[in-house]
Amino acid sequence: MKIRILGTRLVTLWVLCLLGHSPAALAQAPSGHSPGAATEAPLLDSLANLRVWLIETVPAKPEQFQDVIGEHLEYQFMLEREGIMFAAGPLLGPEDVKPSGPGLIAIRASSLEEAKRIADADPMHSSGTRTYSIRQWIINEGSINVTIRLSGQNPTVVE
Repeated sequence: MKIRILGTRLVTLWVLCLLGHSPAALAQAPSGHSPGAATEAPLLDSLANLRVWLIETVPAKPEQFQDVIGEHLEYQFMLEREGIMFAAGPLLGPEDVKPSGPGLIAIRASSLEEAKRIADADPMHSSGTRTYSIRQWIINEGSINVTIRLSGQNPTVVE
């Protein structure tokens, strides 16, 4: 059984803040009415328009990986703690059983220049172990479901 403890608008505000957007963006978020309702903005105006930068990183000198992985993970954890990183992880092909190829890092940044500074500071990139390309991703549709377990005096988020 699921118990709704937060209203839809409050959850929307939380998600907007999670994605790095101001509470003012809440006023532009869809209200939950059906798309054809008279109070709804036109469909294109109701898209979320949340922006993150995607850093696709690929091996350049795989022999250096073990020498740099510790510093890279420390850097990733710092980005996460500071609220810069949205998500990160390896990309696997259909036959891959372990990560060894490209990866994807989604970050919040105000410009391409800021995104490049963040990517350049990653020890994997600054050491030449991996190279990267950057694209901006505009998130318009989708949903985010969150379960927060409050019992046991140890709140946890469940996938």
